[in-house]
Amino acid sequence: MQNEELRQAQETLAEACEHYTQLYDLSPAGYVTLSPEGISHGLHPEQTATLTLNDALRACVASFTEQTSISGTFYAPLQPVPLLPAISTCLYRVAQEGLANIRLHAKAKRASLTLNALSEAIELLIKDDGQGFVPEAVSGSHHLGLTSMRERVEQLNGTMKISSRPEWGTTIVIQIPLFQADQAGPPTI
Repeated sequence: MQNEELRQAQETLAEACEHYTQLYDLSPAGYVTLSPEGISHGLHPEQTATLTLNDALRACVASFTEQTSISGTFYAPLQPVPLLPAISTCLYRVAQEGLANIRLHAKAKRASLTLNALSEAIELLIKDDGQGFVPEAVSGSHHLGLTSMRERVEQLNGTMKISSRPEWGTTIVIQIPLFQADQAGPPTI
């Protein structure tokens, strides 16, 4: 049994290395740099601190489109929704990872991010017209991008649903409650 566990651990490590190598290749688009300053900036994105989430996501999509041959579109509420910084950062990071997955795996021509203000939640839709996949076939720790997206969302009591099938593209729906359990009253910017 130990050999099987070792083999699985080696596969997971190899996939992680490949994933981060591919992310490093995205660095001109502002996704990841491997310098200490870049890692620090990556963990605390300045864009979500100095811009509204709408503006940060719009810039993210613009950078994605500029760096790839994929047409990216961003749709948002007319007025920015006031969010806790943790929610803004989570949605920004999830959007970045979603776009990175589209670039690396989808073979898409078009991608979009849509931000919706619901009555008690904020919703982010990540869509592409790519090759799609069977979501059940990619569950588990071997798919670090989707796993990290789900973990980020669940840390804020949110949900993430994936709709996809081969040749039909992919839609990821993320919803995060506007009011967190440790917060009294409405959120502030």
